[in-house]
Amino acid sequence: MPLFYLALVYNLILMLKNLLVVSLTFLLLISCIASKPSKSDQGIQGKVLWIEGNQMPGPNKEADSGSPIIREIHIYPLIKLSDLQRVGSLFSAPDQLPVMVVTSNTSGEFKAQLEPGTYSIMTKEENGFFANSFDGENNIMPVRVEQETYTDVTITVNYKASY
Repeated sequence: MPLFYLALVYNLILMLKNLLVVSLTFLLLISCIASKPSKSDQGIQGKVLWIEGNQMPGPNKEADSGSPIIREIHIYPLIKLSDLQRVGSLFSAPDQLPVMVVTSNTSGEFKAQLEPGTYSIMTKEENGFFANSFDGENNIMPVRVEQETYTDVTITVNYKASY
């Protein structure tokens, strides 16, 4: 009888050893999958500010730096000025879909994770889209996103201001 128990204990130890090897292999596999590098963290971040009314300089008059506003920010592949139609101080909707749409918070702040590249950004207004910045090649509000960094952007919505 004691030999029977000894064989039983020996087989039990072998099964536990095999279970331990399988468990450790499984844990190693899971940790390798979990530690795969994730998508790089880059994009644009910034603030949206509203300015309206008479902004002409004068005695005892400080320049208005703007008030934070909630706005939808539409992010497109780079768009040329000639690709859009002007509707007063605003633009008609682009023919293409945005890459992303984010909304600024009550402090005017926003953040969008994007792939590296150059984008055009515009705010969605009640009667169209707004952008007031263009580069030397007439690209609308161009913003460059570099690998693993956030580009800071301040969008000043001032189509109801006079200078």
